[in-house]
Amino acid sequence: MKPICSILLVFLLALPVAAQPTKKDIPESAFRKGYGVQMTAFARMDVGLPAEKVVLFGHDNGHWPEFDLFKTYFAVIDSQTGEVKYISDEHVTDRYNLCIDDRDGDGLDELYYYYVDMDTFTTGEDGYNPSWKYCYRRFDLVEHPAPAVPERNGKIRTLVIAGQDGSHWSSGAAACIRQILENSGLFCVDVLITPGWGEDMSAFRPRFKDYSLVILDYGGEEWADMVKKDFESYVENGGGLVFIHSSVIPMENWAAYNKMAGLGAWNGRDEKWGPYLYMQDGRYVYDYSPGWAGHHGLQHHVMVDFQAPEHPIAKGLPRRWHHYKDEIYTRLRGPAENIEIIATTHDGGRDEPLMWTVTYGKGRIFADVLGHCGSDPDMTYSMTCTGYQVTLLRGCEWAATGKVTQPVPVDFPDSEHYTLRQDFKEPCR
Repeated sequence: MKPICSILLVFLLALPVAAQPTKKDIPESAFRKGYGVQMTAFARMDVGLPAEKVVLFGHDNGHWPEFDLFKTYFAVIDSQTGEVKYISDEHVTDRYNLCIDDRDGDGLDELYYYYVDMDTFTTGEDGYNPSWKYCYRRFDLVEHPAPAVPERNGKIRTLVIAGQDGSHWSSGAAACIRQILENSGLFCVDVLITPGWGEDMSAFRPRFKDYSLVILDYGGEEWADMVKKDFESYVENGGGLVFIHSSVIPMENWAAYNKMAGLGAWNGRDEKWGPYLYMQDGRYVYDYSPGWAGHHGLQHHVMVDFQAPEHPIAKGLPRRWHHYKDEIYTRLRGPAENIEIIATTHDGGRDEPLMWTVTYGKGRIFADVLGHCGSDPDMTYSMTCTGYQVTLLRGCEWAATGKVTQPVPVDFPDSEHYTLRQDFKEPCR
């Protein structure tokens, strides 16, 4: 028997041994107390870059008959630099729950996470034979560069984000914007209304990369860090962005948001946020004097002057035109970087910006502080103005594509008369 045992031992030692997860090449910052490595995998989630290492960590969280539950979390680690790019929240789950697959066929991997819904966990009468329900979730951990112009049926895919604005009827404004854009035949629009003030924002995670244009008509709480990171990456990599009216007010402590908006108002903004910016005698004035940002008086009719008449947004339109009743923001200040003023109105002895563009990375941004929508459905009158609708359409097309293909409409207002489009579309020629 002894020779047979020796031969068997040699045979067993010669068998290939499955590689066990170790701490090698995993940064210490990825570990949490009490957790160990459960499994590792690689996923290619960035265009043109090596695959990231995805590590699942876990520790025993208790035992059920015939079934072990674990607390788990996972981290995404740059396989070249060793930088921890993402760490998830902790979940109570079973241990085999990480799936990496290119299910949408775009040539990039996605990370899928399965976990047990504890409310559905049951066992048989004998305490054995457990049954449970898996929850399924996809995590977009690393944002991909946005395609130049994602389209749906040949139209520019657009996302309008609105909500949390106590002084404005944001859902009504979003509906008007959607009508204006879709009636033009150029855009296909989705509207996302955020949870209300004080409500759970954890489910707010827009898929910015699915769109070539994002329009903000939002005035509320600062977004979660991962949403902010997604948004910055989207714009920096070429996504188009439009700010409407009060969307230049919120999230004042988010530096990138201030840079994207260029100028902002209220919410404690003062000289630390940047200079006042306005025009006098055709020149930009950067005013660094101390003082609060933001002012508006009673709503009134407005004369609008194009200061960049050769810009695609303004080209071919009357140099001066009459805008219908609106709430006009003045005394705006902010980083004012990479900015071009498109339109102003004369107020308080100077020309105050109403529309401007900003470049942020590869992204094109159009800001328009016209378009006040009051707190009830009868106060959308500013958006019925033809001048507002036309400049919004042209600004949106430019932000998404870098050009404007729309002809000059026959009903655009002049310096003497305003015109209205109550049905939000251009009249038949």
